Amino acid sequence: MDSDCAICMSKSHFIVEYECKHTLCITCGIRLVKLYKKKECTLCKQISKKIIVKNKKSKLKEEINSDDVIYQNKECKDKVLNLLIHKCKKCQVILKDIYELRAHYREVHASLLCYECIDNKKQFWFEHNLYSVSTLRCHKNGKLNEDGFRGHVYCSFCNIFLYDESCAKQHCIQSHVSCTVCDLLGIKNRFYNNFVDLEAHFKNAHYCCTFKYCQNIKAYVFPYKTELLEHLLKFHKQISKFNDISSTISCNIPYFDPFYLSTQNNIKINILNNSVINLKMNDFKHNTQAKEIPTYLDRTKITENKRNQSLRKSLIKRNITKNQEEVIEIAEKIVNKRLSIIDGCADLKLLMDENVLLKLLKELNFEEAQNEMKDYYKILEKQILFPKFEKKISENTTNTRKETKPVGFKILNLKNYKK
Repeated sequence: MDSDCAICMSKSHFIVEYECKHTLCITCGIRLVKLYKKKECTLCKQISKKIIVKNKKSKLKEEINSDDVIYQNKECKDKVLNLLIHKCKKCQVILKDIYELRAHYREVHASLLCYECIDNKKQFWFEHNLYSVSTLRCHKNGKLNEDGFRGHVYCSFCNIFLYDESCAKQHCIQSHVSCTVCDLLGIKNRFYNNFVDLEAHFKNAHYCCTFKYCQNIKAYVFPYKTELLEHLLKFHKQISKFNDISSTISCNIPYFDPFYLSTQNNIKINILNNSVINLKMNDFKHNTQAKEIPTYLDRTKITENKRNQSLRKSLIKRNITKNQEEVIEIAEKIVNKRLSIIDGCADLKLLMDENVLLKLLKELNFEEAQNEMKDYYKILEKQILFPKFEKKISENTTNTRKETKPVGFKILNLKNYKK
């Protein structure tokens, strides 16, 4: 009666059946339909308008309809609902959503969920892995020997982890800059921290036109000497010899490859020799004219963000000696609004003394989240400095308490007494 699942190869009498009559086990089928929102059959790719959840051992048929699934009976519907709830693996408490579940694990069981995993992996409540503060860091670096997992991708420029290489590539496109000249030369996926580093890379690795006009319009870099010679002759009427142009030197500018886990055998970050760079940066004067450009391309904004990030790192390292990297990561997630202030502060409580936390929150600059942090700081300060005291009555005192005779006055009729 049991069917083999085409995905996990397990046997199950609870199945998900497509219109093409192909079946999967209920776990794999509901994962695809409810979590991935995919209605196509994994075997024949036919899209089903209605998908049926069945129990092959049950003859009871009620056909309960929902938006995208038909349940054979109430038992099948309850089975699906049990997969989709947010339940604690340790105490079986049911929470409202994944964020409440994460807070429950942290506050009640002193266990942590990986932010990157729960935000990106399509898992049911019983599939979440729990970590301590130390094992969570090892998990992110791929040092726990978890099957098929090499670790999350670490961006050393932003001091954050990205779920996988695809997320890391998207992060690099949005937050960092790549060299288009290197792309032309076949050197792919090298991202530099900001435009200053990119211009320094241009000076070291490629051939640059030194005329101010070309630098102002950001069109001064060439992959080959011959192209630079042609440019100088055509646009600047300057006749130069091949040997007049100095050859490129080795580039020491640090770069980030989002695919380093695949190409470098789990090396943490692919950075060339990060020695002190002695460059004549006066040749690269910035165009200070204000123009309408997106915020993420505004050099002034980028420089300010990097300065604030550097200040946060130094303040954290000055105030605490343990779990510095974890604290920096949480702080950056709060700034980037990838983590709520309430959840972030609750995580920080696990990593340091409460008084140190108050001092740190007061000194750190959370940029756009600063006003919200100030409001929550007042609440947090009151909770820490003036905790609520709960009146507790021990069971021993209540059980051993003796019954006392009622105290009061009694009226006597003296006529009833003989003299």
